[in-house]
Amino acid sequence: MNPSAPELGAAALERLAQVARDAASPTDALARYELGRELGRGAMGVVVEARDLHLDRTVALKLLSRTAELSADARARFLREARAAARLSHPAIAAVYDANEAFIAMQLVDGLDLATRPVRDPRLLATLLRDAALAVHYAHSQGIVHRDLKPANLMVTGDDPPRIMVTDFGLAKATELGPTLSRSGTIIGTPAYMAPEQALGDGAAVDARADVYGLGATLFEQLAGRPPFQSESVLEVLRQVVEEEPPPLRSLVPAIDRDLATITHKCLAKAPEQRYASALAFAGDLDRWLSGEMILARPPSLLYRARRFLARRQGQLAAAGAAAVLALLLFAPFWLQARERRASAESALVLAENVNRALDDARALRAGSRPAEAAAILDEAVAATLAFTESADVGRAQLFLGRLYRAQGRMQEAEHAFDRALELDETLSEARFERGMARAVLVREGTQPLQPFPPPMEELRAAALADLAATPAAEGPVASADRRLGQGQLAWLRGELKLAERLCQDAIELEPAQVEARLVLARIASENHDDARAMFLAAEAVDVMGGMGQVYRGRLQVGSAAIEPTWIRLPGRREIVLDLRKAASATPTSALASGALALEGLEAGARALAANDPTTALRELETADSHLTRALNYADADPVLLAARGVCSQLRDEALINLQRAPEAAQARSAALQDLTTAAQLGSPEVRAVSWWNQSLFHDRQTRLALLSGNAAAAATARQQAADLLSRALAAAPAGSDLAAWLRE
Repeated sequence: MNPSAPELGAAALERLAQVARDAASPTDALARYELGRELGRGAMGVVVEARDLHLDRTVALKLLSRTAELSADARARFLREARAAARLSHPAIAAVYDANEAFIAMQLVDGLDLATRPVRDPRLLATLLRDAALAVHYAHSQGIVHRDLKPANLMVTGDDPPRIMVTDFGLAKATELGPTLSRSGTIIGTPAYMAPEQALGDGAAVDARADVYGLGATLFEQLAGRPPFQSESVLEVLRQVVEEEPPPLRSLVPAIDRDLATITHKCLAKAPEQRYASALAFAGDLDRWLSGEMILARPPSLLYRARRFLARRQGQLAAAGAAAVLALLLFAPFWLQARERRASAESALVLAENVNRALDDARALRAGSRPAEAAAILDEAVAATLAFTESADVGRAQLFLGRLYRAQGRMQEAEHAFDRALELDETLSEARFERGMARAVLVREGTQPLQPFPPPMEELRAAALADLAATPAAEGPVASADRRLGQGQLAWLRGELKLAERLCQDAIELEPAQVEARLVLARIASENHDDARAMFLAAEAVDVMGGMGQVYRGRLQVGSAAIEPTWIRLPGRREIVLDLRKAASATPTSALASGALALEGLEAGARALAANDPTTALRELETADSHLTRALNYADADPVLLAARGVCSQLRDEALINLQRAPEAAQARSAALQDLTTAAQLGSPEVRAVSWWNQSLFHDRQTRLALLSGNAAAAATARQQAADLLSRALAAAPAGSDLAAWLRE
């Protein structure tokens, strides 16, 4: 039946109104932008360089095509997600400045994406994707999943060294990522980099692990020069993503490191639970690979591979045939190992000679101030020993591996190797003794001077004591310097600091390049409040073994103990900041490195505020806030980090007030109070004192503001709150400490 004239008229008017709204709103919003050259073009529209005339900055403007096949609901979701992405503030995420249903204004990144200019150097690629994964993890912590991570959405800057920027955050999540094809035959999304649960259109199953898959697919493509799955047919690619395993990376490029290939394939597991649990875990394994440490990922088990094989061929194999395949997959490695072990005895003596020679050569090179050559020799020895253990996993080979790891400062891996050595041969008394020394280092690195040991560290301390005490120093083939060091570690763990100091001095006399003994002495000096001696000893360790992460962590520990929580000036502070930079670069997943590095931004921000430069202050403080938030991702609810971020938010509040940005200042003020309150609840007496003192400053300012506005009652309340908090801070500060004197001043 035909509609009546009035109905036609009403419908026409509504349609005209809609067209008018569609035409007017983009024009009005776009008036602030001066459009420039085209940067790219895709299914959803075109990206151009533009000038924001209001804020006088250059942006990338993504103009949505009027013909893009998005429903009204999809457009609304697109806008919601773009606005959510605009909340993200991370140095490796291209910021979203503005968005509506017609365009998105984004940070213009000066660089090329990985699709346009691939990175083929494995170490540089791993470094870039590690940083991208950390940025993605930050977005996940803010409740945003990218869902379209691929080479085209990862931009590499032209800086030296290059940096990576993650782009188009939130855009893919708002598009329809199921297997529905548009009329042009192109799926909305990128099938070759899409997780299986996305390809199946199972929106409820898509979470942060889908982004881990996208990062892994990108890593695969950059290493192999092709994506994990490829075909001229989109539907065939989707089928492969869901049903097939990607080809082994090393079958395509045999030169690729085995561990890096393992990391890549873990990301590409079909089942989300078989992948890394988070982008942070993926970043951590890449960082371990870059540092030459043992990665956590392991190749899929034989049983898992067998199940995948049977699942893919369920309708093709009879029961007997399936059983035969399963038996072959499960037992073939044992036949191979039996054959290999017959030849292993001959090479065991050669391995022992090579390891002992490598350790002796490394000591001599370090004593001659040639740490880089010593590191290279140890790296080669570790690689040879690992290759040996793959064919013959015997106790003495694991003992050698533990010694090499100890010499490299990799104490966690050393402990694991000594554990395995004793598991395979419980008569290896020297493995127990050296495990005790490795555990003592882990206790020292995992605790702060003058602070009680937390329960996990107390358990590790007890284990180290048991190992060292159960193995008399005169027993076993342990070097003289190591015997003195072991006795010194034992004395330190027992709290016998004078004896520990004497024994470590003896170890240094026996072996002038003894790094660990210097770090123990630095810790003892720090516990004796002799910060100058602590810094001198730690600096000596850096001179002896420069370039090794262990010595930077050691000096960072005594340095951060001296400047925390009052951040007073101290001889050697400049060197501490240099160590912070090195530690943060070498170990980006270290909460200590990221948190301490933020102190530099805090001090710079405070200096800029004092110089009446709120713009510079805000920039420095936002950088510091980013470092602290990153650190809290690794050390959840750490009271020292919370207190530092609270102080940072207080200073941001002041800078924003000076810049007349009152709403943002209020948000910073609220964040400061929340962090400082939590820190006071969880922290040590020193942290509580600092947190309460800073809260008292906030109420003191509220007092002044109330007096200026003529509100005497509010001023009296705020003044009383400030006084109460100051009293609590003074009472909490340990008597006679620098902090107590500083607060009273």
